[in-house]
Amino acid sequence: MDFDQYWKDSGPYLAGPKHISIEHQRVQALLTDLLPTLGPIEDVLEVGCGRGRVAHLLKEVLPGAKYTGMDIGDAQVAATKLVRPDGDFYTSRLQDFAPDRQWDLVVVSEVLMHIPPADIAEACLRVKDLARRWVVTVDWTEPLGDAPIAEWNWLYDYPALFGSVERIIPIGLQSIFVIRP
Repeated sequence: MDFDQYWKDSGPYLAGPKHISIEHQRVQALLTDLLPTLGPIEDVLEVGCGRGRVAHLLKEVLPGAKYTGMDIGDAQVAATKLVRPDGDFYTSRLQDFAPDRQWDLVVVSEVLMHIPPADIAEACLRVKDLARRWVVTVDWTEPLGDAPIAEWNWLYDYPALFGSVERIIPIGLQSIFVIRP
């Protein structure tokens, strides 16, 4: 399976309006409390901006921070531009994203779990390299019940991949990881 093409092709569906699950509501509530405690944040990069759900939260919680969004699909970037017309945007695969700058905060929500095992170590290093002060990742860390996990989802040991984690906040089947690069 070509995982990159899958996410590009899924863009119009993923970027459309969607009900926010209870799990996402819990994550958003915790991020709302957590992000302001990270100190002054002048700029933020969201890796995997999707349809703009987290971009909207970042606008509310860190209103003074300059926003940059990045996603592999054109439809996802276009959807987030509607939520954050004030932002800068890139269409890129994380593993290929090599800007000549860093951000105070890099947020990666439900992205790393979709990166194949052969590429995950490189992707985690790339995320750390993009951050000046903080990385906050959100991902599924528990099996999704009795249903088999989709062929494009993997469960990873993020503390091992990132080398160290400042804080882990479990939320049901997901966890938030706070990392100093």
